[in-house]
Amino acid sequence: MGRVHSSLSNDEDREAFFDTASAHSQQKMKSHFQEGGSVEFHFRKSLVDLVIGELLFHQDDVDGISHERALALFAAVGEKGASTVGEASSTAGYVVRVKNRRKFNLLVQFIACGSAFRQASQQMECVKLETGLGEYGGCTDTMAANYARVVCAQSLQLSQRLE
Repeated sequence: MGRVHSSLSNDEDREAFFDTASAHSQQKMKSHFQEGGSVEFHFRKSLVDLVIGELLFHQDDVDGISHERALALFAAVGEKGASTVGEASSTAGYVVRVKNRRKFNLLVQFIACGSAFRQASQQMECVKLETGLGEYGGCTDTMAANYARVVCAQSLQLSQRLE
């Protein structure tokens, strides 16, 4: 880098060189992972109630705690778009708010590659340790299963629009 810098003839060329050199640091992996952002998914009531709430569970587990925990991710939304705490029958639909988009995307990619939920959550811990970015930690197999439900619901909803 020193040879290249000394061969530049004027200050403008040197300034342009260093502007380009600093761009390389912006292209490093860590800078891309720092902006996670959140994402919201909106679902029709019938899709969540029937498909996610009933079909994706074993008949014996429908009234269990795991069923409640899985559906807790889907927040009921009233007619005017406000979240409701009441019965599901008074809702117009559901919304899922994911706080960290990059964490969601990476975890879903691990699952899409064939990882089991527990394995995907452990892979996320490995990513956290390797990159030094704490935002990738704290994944559980329950979180992986919930994210998979969100992707299933989103895919089903999009496929219904194609018909």
